[in-house]
Amino acid sequence: RLECMYHGWSFGKGGACEHIPTHKLVSIDKSTAKKNDAFMKRACLKTYAVQEHEGLVWIWRGNVLEADVTKLPSTRKDIPTYPCDTILDYNVDWQYIVENNLDSPHLFWLHDGSVPPVRSLNFVREKVNQVTLKSFADGSGY
Repeated sequence: RLECMYHGWSFGKGGACEHIPTHKLVSIDKSTAKKNDAFMKRACLKTYAVQEHEGLVWIWRGNVLEADVTKLPSTRKDIPTYPCDTILDYNVDWQYIVENNLDSPHLFWLHDGSVPPVRSLNFVREKVNQVTLKSFADGSGY
């Protein structure tokens, strides 16, 4: 069951809307019930294949039947990893930061090592040509 934390709409496994707290029937006649059923059918979610892998939930945006867990990246066990905890207050909406961090090539080009965590990862302009971008099979981006 998935529930919207902002509005309380809840959805079942198949993506069908099961409950809307603000959607209350004033009268239960055939006409109202029919409108209610039609609305609830339209208020459904698109469903995706999901997989929890190494502590993250991954969403397959393509054809559900083609979801392939073997394509998920795995942490290399043969080399040590080092966490880098950083707190930076950018004074912007969190979505802006997420969007920008997903656009990893900009870290090399725009920031050129000027932001401490970017510098520690050696994301500098001279290495931008080493970044390879590939399209997703579903055409959703790079």
